[in-house]
Amino acid sequence: MSLPPKPKMCPYCGTIVKELTRDHIVSRSLFVQPYPDNLPTVRVCYPCNQEKGLNEDYLRDFLILNREAGGSTTARTLVETTLTRAIQSEEHGNTSKIAQAVAFQSQHVLLANPSGLIWGEAYKVPIEKERIIAVLTAMVKGFYFKTYRKILPPTHKAIAARFEPQEVPAAWDVFFRKGAQRKNLGQVFSYQYISDHAQQHTLWQFLFY
Repeated sequence: MSLPPKPKMCPYCGTIVKELTRDHIVSRSLFVQPYPDNLPTVRVCYPCNQEKGLNEDYLRDFLILNREAGGSTTARTLVETTLTRAIQSEEHGNTSKIAQAVAFQSQHVLLANPSGLIWGEAYKVPIEKERIIAVLTAMVKGFYFKTYRKILPPTHKAIAARFEPQEVPAAWDVFFRKGAQRKNLGQVFSYQYISDHAQQHTLWQFLFY
């Protein structure tokens, strides 16, 4: 007689479930094929997998439409293919929430340097930050579990902050000098992390495109 499966704990929410499903910590939607062969995965509960998946496309569109991603070949390709198909979908209509915001809620703004010299223009849209933070938080939990083979305690909080482009090199270098472990996933995503001895406090830096 076969024994029932042992209960398992989801690294994302800490819920005890009978079955876990595989999730890519860094969504494949951020890449174009062929995908890097070192994309990390973690097994999580089905609801967490589904919720993260719903927000990952939002994060992708937010990133590839950001002007800082303009130099990325992958970002440009995703705009021309995946995003364009989402906008022009005949079956479902425009399924990109970011593109919908651009169409109906955007504000035309002029771009100026600190001295006030105008150097360009862009469209500003309201961003659903909670959706982005939800994906980034799940990624931290996934990497934490993958790295330390234990679940981030529910008493711990993941706090997300964005660096301005001119701040990235210095912030990245600070981690490096502190002995951060750095890993690259193709030309799209890099991350590094540092922690105290007991892994009670960890800092993670994510670099997209």
